[in-house]
Amino acid sequence: MTSKRVLLTTWSLGLGGAERMLLDLCRTLPTFGVIPSVAAAVGGELEAAFRATGVSVAVAPSIGGSYRRLALSGWISEHMRRTRAEVLHTHLGMDVWGGIAALRDRRYPWISTIHSHMPEDGVIRSYLRGRCYRRAHRVLAISEELRTLAIKRYGLTEAQTGVVRLGIDLSRFIASRPQGRRDIPRCAVIGRLVPSKNFATVFRACAQVKRPWTLTVIGEGPEEDRLRALAQTLGILPRVRFVGAVPDIAPLLPDVDLLLFPSREEGQGLVLLEGMASGVPTIASDLPVLHETFTEDSTTFVAPDDVAGWSAAIAQSLDDPARAIEKAKRAQRIVRERFSLGTMAQAYARVYGEVCESST
Repeated sequence: MTSKRVLLTTWSLGLGGAERMLLDLCRTLPTFGVIPSVAAAVGGELEAAFRATGVSVAVAPSIGGSYRRLALSGWISEHMRRTRAEVLHTHLGMDVWGGIAALRDRRYPWISTIHSHMPEDGVIRSYLRGRCYRRAHRVLAISEELRTLAIKRYGLTEAQTGVVRLGIDLSRFIASRPQGRRDIPRCAVIGRLVPSKNFATVFRACAQVKRPWTLTVIGEGPEEDRLRALAQTLGILPRVRFVGAVPDIAPLLPDVDLLLFPSREEGQGLVLLEGMASGVPTIASDLPVLHETFTEDSTTFVAPDDVAGWSAAIAQSLDDPARAIEKAKRAQRIVRERFSLGTMAQAYARVYGEVCESST
């Protein structure tokens, strides 16, 4: 089988879920006959990890205003030639600029993966994204909900779109979990400290839980000061620990008794999948995307902003750890069956082959 060369582009090499997914993809694609390289508009905390995989990594010159961003399309074209890539695969904010490059060059197939709900960010950007997507060889989403949203918002066809679900390196999430209940259970939230992650609801809910608990906040972002102030106001700050962003959460998960996932919207929820893969009991926002895979038998669902509901669910999980662990075991089986890294990488390798064949 002839190897395919693919340029993966993303906006940053930071600690986000999409970036971590791309890092794992770079490590795994060669197994399926794909030689990846990476181009990003800006660097970030994971840049060294990307380089350590041995793939070619390029970071664009300083990005400024609209003109400099438009110049990204030329920069992407240059790296397609430099890496001799046969397929362009864009992610996150590089879909517009990569799409412009692909449509202008018309020398190689272009696919794009949608990771999130893509909030509209201006008439011009929205127009460009739709115009590019409609001319892409394939637009993939990480969930059926995102696929349906893209079809409706951008006028795409069913045949042009598809779903490739997230995959995780399951071998990193096999640590044995403590059996039995700690005197003071450890809860955790993980993610960017931004309003959409909705950690404030968890703070308010925990404040209403009568039994002992601690809460570890893993992540960083502009909401940190506000969350610290809220914890102080609620009188729970001594029980809340902010540890900042970490490049790998796998070693931390065995020490978590209950993972709380209160997001208001998610493309899929990589952190939730990683917690489930580790066998951690979870409580998650009642989002349509999560119902594509999970039921109340495998996690507990609560409306994102229902503080009383979150408080009751947390108390119930802490008071009845055996039931929570049984749910966690079911969720772990589902994740291991449906969200392996190999399955995701193989699906992308298949798409690369299909678009190369159809464009010849």
